[in-house]
Amino acid sequence: MPYKDKAKQKQAVNRAVQKSRGRVLQKVLQKTDKNNVIPNNVIPEEVKSVIPLYRYIDGKKVMLDKVPAGCRVLSDGQVWKPKYPIKEKPVVESGYIGVAKFLGDDEKRTKLRSICQALSVKKLGPHLSFGHGGPTMDIVSEMINIVEAK
Repeated sequence: MPYKDKAKQKQAVNRAVQKSRGRVLQKVLQKTDKNNVIPNNVIPEEVKSVIPLYRYIDGKKVMLDKVPAGCRVLSDGQVWKPKYPIKEKPVVESGYIGVAKFLGDDEKRTKLRSICQALSVKKLGPHLSFGHGGPTMDIVSEMINIVEAK
């Protein structure tokens, strides 16, 4: 049904285009990871035809075929690189692994044994842990006794 008012017709066309772009983009974003980065940095063909990907470089609009590494795709197809990229947290090893490294070396084990003995004299072994979230020092002294018994 044709519109009598050109402004209303233009608004209706814009709404329809935005709806179709949104549906296609939602299908693609379902296949992305938690940071809305498309895997393998390759855009599916159905998205290229509906939503052109672009990025502003030095104030100029540059059309893209694929998303560069670390970039995100916004809802209008603009490719955006975050100012502060998401940093991966380093893997923190558990305290038991740290103790195992000390138990394997004779010199470190003797130093650790003397520390555990000094703490047990003052009855602080159960209250202090080896590293952050590691075993308490009384457990460490038991581990040292087991290793030395073998």
